[in-house]
Amino acid sequence: MFRGQECSLSPQGAASLMNPQSLIRHMQSNYIQCIASGGQPPNYKFFFYAQKDGATAFFLVECIVNTASAKAQLKIKGDDGTAAEAFSTLFQSALSKFGLS
Repeated sequence: MFRGQECSLSPQGAASLMNPQSLIRHMQSNYIQCIASGGQPPNYKFFFYAQKDGATAFFLVECIVNTASAKAQLKIKGDDGTAAEAFSTLFQSALSKFGLS
């Protein structure tokens, strides 16, 4: 299963990306791990993964963030379509809260 979508970051979240490690730590606090990241202002690319609790379902996320527009392009892949839909919602919720706490 594959889903591509765009979501927004808060202005505080976009500003927080001057230190990309802050997004990695934020996502880790939501049980989403980063396997690779890179880039330079205003474009950053992150690769995240997560596993569904108590299941063998895995999810991979390519997240390209543009700090100038405060937008993120997401490509979410998962082997369980129903769970991937729920994970997509969870990932976007975590991303939307970045920089607000």
